[in-house]
Amino acid sequence: NEEMLRHVLPQVEWIELGGGEVLFHQSDADECLFFVVSGRLRAASVDASGQRTVLGEIARGETVGEMAFFTGEPRTATVTAIRDSVLARFSNAVFRELLLAYPLVTLNMTRQVIERVKRVNSGRKPVTKPVIIGVLAISLSVDLPDFAQMLAEQLQTHGRTALMGASEMDAQLGEAGAAQAPRAEFERSRMVTVRLDKIEADHDFVVLVADPQRSEWTQRCI
Repeated sequence: NEEMLRHVLPQVEWIELGGGEVLFHQSDADECLFFVVSGRLRAASVDASGQRTVLGEIARGETVGEMAFFTGEPRTATVTAIRDSVLARFSNAVFRELLLAYPLVTLNMTRQVIERVKRVNSGRKPVTKPVIIGVLAISLSVDLPDFAQMLAEQLQTHGRTALMGASEMDAQLGEAGAAQAPRAEFERSRMVTVRLDKIEADHDFVVLVADPQRSEWTQRCI
């Protein structure tokens, strides 16, 4: 609720990860807790024999790192962003203060932990579908906007489809050049990431159309 947000937000550290970046590694000693504001991450562990196992994916609205937070033990998995993601990071002390003030948060988190444990023990993987498609031209002779338009029209027959290039993103945010915000400009870059997450939530497919040249938007599409 609003009261909780007013109390919590000043103590939050915002983190933005690009696709492929690691949030933390297995065996790290860190008791911080993370909330996924937008994006998607994947948790994987490696056993003593070196066998890697994907434990599942973590989407917006879920927590990351709650096992280490509650037990104080090292991280049990490596968590990697599989697309651009924004997370809210809480230190151990700050989140314990939050739990004392708002006990219902503990109940909701416990439900999440139990569901994950049940999923892992049953071998059941969460059902996820690839809804984000990045389109890049292999050479300047390719008419990328035309191809992307045709692709979007075909996808439209299977579900709600959004076609998103840099100019469309600028229009969405009402700011020329917004799509080209570098990651170093955290607030502007986060606006793009969060808006893309909202577009994904509202559609079955999103076609991201890269620029003809290297750019911040092209990198985001990749």
